[in-house]
Amino acid sequence: MPDNDYLKNLYFNTADTRRMYVFDNQSEHLESVKIYLHAASGEKLIFELNQIDYNQPIDPGVWKLDLPADVSWWQNEMQKLPDNDKYASMTAETDRACVL
Repeated sequence: MPDNDYLKNLYFNTADTRRMYVFDNQSEHLESVKIYLHAASGEKLIFELNQIDYNQPIDPGVWKLDLPADVSWWQNEMQKLPDNDKYASMTAETDRACVL
């Protein structure tokens, strides 16, 4: 094992970190996140999130897609399985029973 941290913290998802998550007791929504990186020189705050906006209204115009007049749509009919209705009506319990 090397005695230094060369390449130890190369990637965020595998880095040696301490993560602090704060949740609201009533709503159980995430309120803030702090991520500290452990290194030989000590801990360093590398990420802080302290504003999370929940249930923000979205303007319906965001979902509008304006296509040129000469665009035509094509749908591949081969995407359906021969017994597609069987799978379309499948529930989580039915799916689990098939796997077991």
